[in-house]
Amino acid sequence: MIPSRLRRLTVTGMGALLALTLPAATGGNANGPSLRCDAPVFDFGTRFNTEDIFHVFTLTNCGVAPLVISQVRTGCGCTRAELDRNTIPPGGIAALTSTLTLRGYSGLKHSSIYLHTNDPDNPVFLCQYQGVALAELDISPPAVRFDITPDSSSNQTATLTILNRTAIPLHPLSLDSPGPFCSLQLATNQPGRQYTLTVNRIASPATESVMGIITLLTDHPRYSKIEIPFSLAVIKDLAVYPEELAMKEGSPASLLESRYIIIQRRDNQPFSVRKVEVIPPVIAVNIHSAKPSWTRLKAGPIRPTKAMNGTVIRVYTDLPRQPVIDIPVKVTGP
Repeated sequence: MIPSRLRRLTVTGMGALLALTLPAATGGNANGPSLRCDAPVFDFGTRFNTEDIFHVFTLTNCGVAPLVISQVRTGCGCTRAELDRNTIPPGGIAALTSTLTLRGYSGLKHSSIYLHTNDPDNPVFLCQYQGVALAELDISPPAVRFDITPDSSSNQTATLTILNRTAIPLHPLSLDSPGPFCSLQLATNQPGRQYTLTVNRIASPATESVMGIITLLTDHPRYSKIEIPFSLAVIKDLAVYPEELAMKEGSPASLLESRYIIIQRRDNQPFSVRKVEVIPPVIAVNIHSAKPSWTRLKAGPIRPTKAMNGTVIRVYTDLPRQPVIDIPVKVTGP
């Protein structure tokens, strides 16, 4: 629990920060226009992230000359704003109608509307939204990822919480695994409201990374099909930069170019490149330089053409777990 004294300090500090970042609510320019907004910050509280928030900011010209708002812009695409008038006479008011879309957002949300004015004290006046966007259906974490080595045989487990905050209960109907490399278990914490999904990786050697979807079918009218991304990433001994030799096709008269490829041991232990071949042999690739834990290849000089698409640079190493590395060649248009 936060001590009361610290809470008072925190609130005081936040108030000072708002005073520095937001224009004063009252104006008092005796010789010209003066923009005033009694509530420049609208706190919408906690709302579901499927909603749109509507609000009207009331603007008043407390000066003695017409107030001109030359531009209204928003800080992000989630917010729209429109004035009912761009010129406010002395003592007059204007309505700034605005909409904040919460779709896709989760957690604390702030959004600003910038008003460019001829008020010398507030040339750029801010109106703001603030609050919390809450997911109707919260899956935490939102995805499952297992990182393994090629010969990994240890078990791995991931646990996800599925929380239904809607007024309608949610009951699972079926649960489908993305493949034979994992098993699934669904436990009920609170019927219709909260469930725990346990994903167990089936221990077996893997040579390639895979991706898939865990599918949960329910009786909820809006969330009848819940899809959770799943990935199994094989962390190999050798890292290749770049993993694909990408080039652009040039004119026949273009200069020849050379490209470099670095193969590095992730744990910085020694290894060797035994041989390099190109299939088919349309470009030259040779070992340019080498250290105990990395090797640099030089490809070229090359005049890239689209006929090179499908070419593979094949590297043979002395590592039993990664004896061959294939690096594809890709040539795009100019």
